[in-house]
Amino acid sequence: MVSDLLNTRKTGWDTNRVNAWIHHEDVDKVLSIKICPGAEKDLLGWHYTKEGIYTVKSAYWLATHLPSEQQIRSTPGANDLKAQVWRINTAPKLKHFLWKLLSGALATKANLVYRHMSNQPLCCYCCSNVETTCHLFFDCVMAQAVWRGSGFPLASLTDPNISLEEKIKAIMTCNTSTRFSHLRHFPLWILWRLWISRNILCFQRRSTSWRKIIRQARDDAQEWQDQERHTEDMRGSRAHTPSETRSESRWEPPNQHWIKCNYDGTYSNGRISQAGWVIRNDRGTYLGAGQAKGNQTRNVVESEFQALIMAMQHCWIKGYNRQENGGQGLQRVNSHGVDVGTTSLQIF
Repeated sequence: MVSDLLNTRKTGWDTNRVNAWIHHEDVDKVLSIKICPGAEKDLLGWHYTKEGIYTVKSAYWLATHLPSEQQIRSTPGANDLKAQVWRINTAPKLKHFLWKLLSGALATKANLVYRHMSNQPLCCYCCSNVETTCHLFFDCVMAQAVWRGSGFPLASLTDPNISLEEKIKAIMTCNTSTRFSHLRHFPLWILWRLWISRNILCFQRRSTSWRKIIRQARDDAQEWQDQERHTEDMRGSRAHTPSETRSESRWEPPNQHWIKCNYDGTYSNGRISQAGWVIRNDRGTYLGAGQAKGNQTRNVVESEFQALIMAMQHCWIKGYNRQENGGQGLQRVNSHGVDVGTTSLQIF
């Protein structure tokens, strides 16, 4: 070690040891190095920050400025197609799913092998081909059976000579086309159900028939389409309803050592009413929240009172015996003859 070449006071070099242990051509170079008597122990430092501490920012800068003959691998998928994913009309989870599919980020067998996380590249369904993204969703015998059985009028989806991006682009085009308005959500949910059934087979050892996959995808698409239609109807009804003037009021805290439960209920003719609430103490600190589905109600007032009852029951279960309840919904329905303000309850 270098410390063995220093003198006993650690203030300079031990000339005899340097001459005995170091090659004679390097002796003068070693002796020319000045020794600092107050130096501390050596430590590892990062040369690319002033403090010598590693940061991700400095590592990224170094990686982008080092001369390298190796080209950086570009991310899979066309950027314009991946950007189009976020503009299609579908469920948010399907947008994330499609983006990962186009980016090659799904945990298919081929991707796991590429990242040295598995040594089993074969497809879970056919057990004869490598499970790539294109194979899993379009080329596998299971995927082929699903697409043919779905009756979706796009022969390109089962054509092995067409690339993955072209197939996804065709599906996304159908999502915005008026020609396939009754089927625009169906292929997106087929992709989702193929992925779900594949995971069930891999991790739970339960197989799903192609007929069940089609049925589940059709139910999912119908549910999403019904919800979409309901949302449009609600927006239309609001557009033809005189706008309500809602006062902007700040949250008022309850009395000291009390809690306040703000609640609200939803009402839609022919649908089950729902309720939500949030609980805070007199300092405004969040203590909890909840939501629940109730019974089908006949009007807004009944929905609000049902929400109040469920919120109060939740607070009692939590052990709060001093609670103040505030619901803006009942203030909005005073035109029905309801005269209620903020209710305060103390349980003895």
